[in-house]
Amino acid sequence: MQFLHYSTHSLLLDKTGFSDSVNQEKHLNATAIETDGINLYVGTSNGYVYHFVVENGEKCFSKFGYIIASRHVLLEGKAVKSILLLPQISCVLILCGNVLFFSNFPELSPISGLYPIKGVVDICQDLDKLGETEADGSVILTVLTRRKIKRIRIKDSISLVSDINYSSPIVACQRGFICCVANNLCYELIDFENNIKIPLFPLQGNDSLHYNSPSTPSNLMPIITSISKSEFVVTTTPSNGENCIGLFIDMNGYVRGTVIFSRYPIALASEFPFLMALIDNSFIEIHNIIDQTLVQIVQFPFLGSITGVFRVFGHCSILIESLMEKIVMVEFMSSRHSINQTINIENKLLEEEMNIAVRLSTIPSKIFLTGVTGVNCLVFNSFLAYVDTFLDLKEIDDVLSSIKKLTEIMTPENIHSERIYHEFSYIYQKAGFIYLEKILFDDAIVQFEKSDIDPRLIISLFPLHDQEEFAKSLNHFA
Repeated sequence: MQFLHYSTHSLLLDKTGFSDSVNQEKHLNATAIETDGINLYVGTSNGYVYHFVVENGEKCFSKFGYIIASRHVLLEGKAVKSILLLPQISCVLILCGNVLFFSNFPELSPISGLYPIKGVVDICQDLDKLGETEADGSVILTVLTRRKIKRIRIKDSISLVSDINYSSPIVACQRGFICCVANNLCYELIDFENNIKIPLFPLQGNDSLHYNSPSTPSNLMPIITSISKSEFVVTTTPSNGENCIGLFIDMNGYVRGTVIFSRYPIALASEFPFLMALIDNSFIEIHNIIDQTLVQIVQFPFLGSITGVFRVFGHCSILIESLMEKIVMVEFMSSRHSINQTINIENKLLEEEMNIAVRLSTIPSKIFLTGVTGVNCLVFNSFLAYVDTFLDLKEIDDVLSSIKKLTEIMTPENIHSERIYHEFSYIYQKAGFIYLEKILFDDAIVQFEKSDIDPRLIISLFPLHDQEEFAKSLNHFA
């Protein structure tokens, strides 16, 4: 049995309001995206930014719905490269062409006193401080220009914290005081705290992982993303061009492992423990960060050409109704239960159980894809919804074997760990009852112990006159 970890969910497709004023025939052509969960910002290849809000103010949908709030033109004809949300200071940064704009959050009106900055190549913020401010209430960002790497402080005005001479930087990603930077030749780590540069390796060169400056610029674009609090992943290719490689590097520049891409990626994004690579503007390769294996390839037939893959600041929440129906817990009513229990208590308990089921069945998605004709997100699939059919067919061994593989990804960094835990509890319970039906009591007990099942539920399956004796044999459940 092959569990597909991710599926696609359409958020936006071309509709009235997407077309620009110059050419009504054009598609959305989304090139950048960001969201806080309520507000969705989409930048286009023609210099427009669309602001959408979740319909009816709801953050969770079985079928997602957005309405357009406003449309803004920044630099017509110039692509929107990135959108950065700073809700903690009510600010949205938009890089369009090589101009950095400052707008109010959430409505995107201009901010008085914060004027556009020209000559900007890329921007990034410390990923360890997302949503946070400095002690004085400001936010410090890293800005790449053609000749320098600048750290600027944003509050009521913009001030320079520090700058470093750097030739033609293209992209940067920052964790704490460590910033991974690349130009069209090589990668480096920069320690802002100690003002130290750590050379890494060329973007395109020999198989050595040590820096050896090429004589000519590479025709590849460097890509950097962070996969955890202590690691970056960067892309490179050996001089023979046989493989396109992603290298996992720690904060000291040491390489932990590699992944092999089918072709050189266009963009990367990560949702621990998976790394998503956009290949050929047409499909996504998903690798496991822990063991570096390729786990899935995802196609997007309705997006047309895919222009980017992004990990967003917030997330969208997708309610999986089929999962909710399975994990909702209704109070067990034995024959001894008082028939005088009030309807109000029953309704309250049912409401509490439904709220829990809705929360556990609501899947957050932080990986968004932009395309010529719309926006999609990747949703981590329910393992329970996938294997429940196999359990109905009594194929327990295959299901339990698959659980062992998924247990490895239940880490604190994984935003889906709690849901996976409850899905596993359901599976262990159902497997236990199947073993019980087959009179395999030892196997059933093992599964029941893993599931943390209430032993009274098992006792209630047996005739009343036998319950006391049976309960004694199940004392280890208590």
